[in-house]
Amino acid sequence: MVLVDGLSSDGLAITVTILGVGVGVGLGVIWQLRNQTSRFVETRNEMGKMNRFSERSTLSQIDEKIARLYQYTSDVKNWKTNGIDITFRTNEIVADLTAIVRVKDHRTDDQKIKLNEVVRHLTTAMKNENYDVGRIEDVAKLLS
Repeated sequence: MVLVDGLSSDGLAITVTILGVGVGVGLGVIWQLRNQTSRFVETRNEMGKMNRFSERSTLSQIDEKIARLYQYTSDVKNWKTNGIDITFRTNEIVADLTAIVRVKDHRTDDQKIKLNEVVRHLTTAMKNENYDVGRIEDVAKLLS
């Protein structure tokens, strides 16, 4: 029996079946792409959260180093009387400044201002006590 332009019912059934399979496979592919895109967006959002957390952590560490430098500045006059090893203390200061140098591109403008201020006050206080500040000044130049 011929139903459509020379196709028999068996031919039509095969054509419809092939068309149905093609549509089914196509929808499956589209569904998978949609799921992959959704996972990609999810991953990108999570990476954004991690980057923001990392940035905030870095800024917090810089603030801690600045606070520590302010503490050193206020204690300079007591170093000799408290028996502080000046070489050791200078190495601590240089290490703190070096840590900031490593992440200097992430500093806020406010941190840059505070850092310049505290280094200036610290080196002045140390010079007033006749301490060598050469290494501190050398590292501080790298902050610019």
